[in-house]
Amino acid sequence: MHFNLTDPTFLLGVAVIVVLIVIAGVLYGRKQKQNTAGLRTRFGPEYDQAVLSHGSERKAKSKLEARETRVENLNLRDLDAAERERFMAEWRTVQSLPPSTSIIRIRSATSITSHGRPVAPE
Repeated sequence: MHFNLTDPTFLLGVAVIVVLIVIAGVLYGRKQKQNTAGLRTRFGPEYDQAVLSHGSERKAKSKLEARETRVENLNLRDLDAAERERFMAEWRTVQSLPPSTSIIRIRSATSITSHGRPVAPE
């Protein structure tokens, strides 16, 4: 097959293909920016921390999206007033601990979630 590189039909076809590729690239880039902005909004400072700890924005986004999917699949329920008050008291205690006691904070948070998490019975 021989292409006449000066044929107007051929040049128009190439131009259309190039324009479509450029449009697809722009749309993909815009979608990625929206996705990143959404994750930043939903996760706040945790987004930047995830980027630092995972070494790349792509890996961090993947981990955060997986976390969102996992949480969406939880069977959550509202806490009643007594549960809410107990949880808030325990959470204030955990938050009042200095950052150097992070293992204590993690254990306390684990205790909170394992003993009174707002998950409806199945």
